Amino acid sequence: MVTAFSDVCFVVTCKGRLASLRQTLPVLVRQRGGRVVVVDYDCPDGAGNWAETLGCVVVRVRDEPVFHLNRARNLGAAAAGGLGSRLLCFIDVDTLVVDGFVDILLAMASPDRFLCFRKRRGNGGLGGLLAVPADSLAAAGGYDERYEGYGRNAADMRLALYYRGLDYRFLPDNAADHIPHGNRTEYYRVKDWAESKRMNEPYLLEKIQRWQAATGKQPPADLWNRVT
Repeated sequence: MVTAFSDVCFVVTCKGRLASLRQTLPVLVRQRGGRVVVVDYDCPDGAGNWAETLGCVVVRVRDEPVFHLNRARNLGAAAAGGLGSRLLCFIDVDTLVVDGFVDILLAMASPDRFLCFRKRRGNGGLGGLLAVPADSLAAAGGYDERYEGYGRNAADMRLALYYRGLDYRFLPDNAADHIPHGNRTEYYRVKDWAESKRMNEPYLLEKIQRWQAATGKQPPADLWNRVT
């Protein structure tokens, strides 16, 4: 089968989540046609040291007690670009993909398309996964680092790509699972995750209004939802 891309580079960020990484990273590493960049964001568990033993490229951030997800993702994207990767897949540390996941990505990927999971009951926790051509991510300015804390980051990136004219497809629901875990906001300034999402919501709505004014298009309901 002829595909638009020959391989994919996974970008995983980690701060204090080594237990989850030990479950998910080996599956990524053994994917045929996949490479892995791990961003050790001042991880107290030394996640980068362990990731290097598996052959991953590791980006280390030092002296950052507060986790900044979008900055970590952008650092990982830069490292993946240095490897010459044309297709990137951002994946949360608690996302466990199936064997053959790279084959699924390569079969569905296109230079003018991004891939993600449909938001629906039963696949919560998979919203952060995004496969996107590296040049499209760069043209969109990468992940917006004005977002702080937990929430709205992934919706913003999906909509930014959509409003730049990219098509999108949803990955099969059975292609990945979310691993349950404890406190998701331990290393954020705002510890209440619902409050953190509400704090980021006005900025996202402001951007949506600008995108709508520029394009005349409504944001697709299957790419985002209002915080209530």
